[in-house]
Amino acid sequence: MHPCINILNYINNRKSETPNRKRSTMNSDEYQQMVEFLQSANQSKYSYEDIRARFEAEPASVYGANMANWIPDFAYTHQLLLESSAIHLRARAIGVELGAGSGRVSKLLLETFADLHLTLVDLSPNMLKEAEKQLAPYARRCEFRVADMFDAGLDFPNESLDYVISVFAICHAQGIEIYEQLYRRIHAWLKPGGYFVCYDHVLGDTVPLTALNALGWHRLLAAHQTAEQAKDGIVSTYQEDSPLPLRQHLSLLSALGFSAVDVLYKRDIFGMYAAVK
Repeated sequence: MHPCINILNYINNRKSETPNRKRSTMNSDEYQQMVEFLQSANQSKYSYEDIRARFEAEPASVYGANMANWIPDFAYTHQLLLESSAIHLRARAIGVELGAGSGRVSKLLLETFADLHLTLVDLSPNMLKEAEKQLAPYARRCEFRVADMFDAGLDFPNESLDYVISVFAICHAQGIEIYEQLYRRIHAWLKPGGYFVCYDHVLGDTVPLTALNALGWHRLLAAHQTAEQAKDGIVSTYQEDSPLPLRQHLSLLSALGFSAVDVLYKRDIFGMYAAVK
């Protein structure tokens, strides 16, 4: 039996046991809807070429403009990114943002850390062209490289970087082997004491927990969107992304030799994790 069905049976059985006693507020129909959304997404996963084409077709100048409406704790998590970076960055740090897109996060970093030099890496020329416009005031402290972070052809000298960051991009890796290869290269690029931080879409550690996480996010989407838009948000995210559970990220990073790994934040489908070489 599918594990999500087991959970639904448990919820319904508990509801019928003692009707006069207050039980969980879990709505089994709402949960079942999430199960169906995730099943639909898994049956129609995007290819990597589909993902690449999407970012080339996106209007880069407004990409992510309304992100605060559909990301929980938006201000808090971005402040956490900055604070966790601040306590690890050396003076005149050299960093890389992987999957930098149109430069939204890089701009925040360059505004905050006055002596940071940052290379923005993204597979989309469309996105990086917009990033160059947005970051024109910081042109002396940033570079732009059109490249696929998952391609071994993207390389930096060993122990040349102080800092690697990625936000809503690494989840496009399709297979745990691809994650492992990327983390191995990041470890090689970082200097001893270098810092890697990622804020991204993550799976629950089980299928039922993934559905529960999706349910939490769906409630936020539904508060700002139509029912059809909220459904599309869930389905398209799981069609496009191929995330791992946080436990697997931490296990991979630990096995590759990072001296410290930690979870900084977790809510619904979103997580932030970090590692120090």
